[in-house]
Amino acid sequence: MTDHKTATREQWLAARLELLEAEKEFTRQRDELTRRRMAMPWERVEKSYQFELSRQQWLKANAHFLAREKRAAGLGYPHRPVVYRNVAHRRALLSRPQSRRLR
Repeated sequence: MTDHKTATREQWLAARLELLEAEKEFTRQRDELTRRRMAMPWERVEKSYQFELSRQQWLKANAHFLAREKRAAGLGYPHRPVVYRNVAHRRALLSRPQSRRLR
């Protein structure tokens, strides 16, 4: 069992205000770090990438994507055209004849 210190209301309030100041300073530092990260320059990627997946890996990734999309639609998130276009494309791929599907 954990032993917790007990204090008067004034002692607790003083400790809480001290903790609040530390939390505020941490938030400022995190925000500054995030700003610096976002300001970093991008690196141009010249190489073209193509990922190869087995049929089972592709179906698993597709199922995860469709499930995420269904959850987003159910929670009333705003319409995301790019995401929906990808879903339609993936559904079209699934409806193709077996010989044209990924293996």
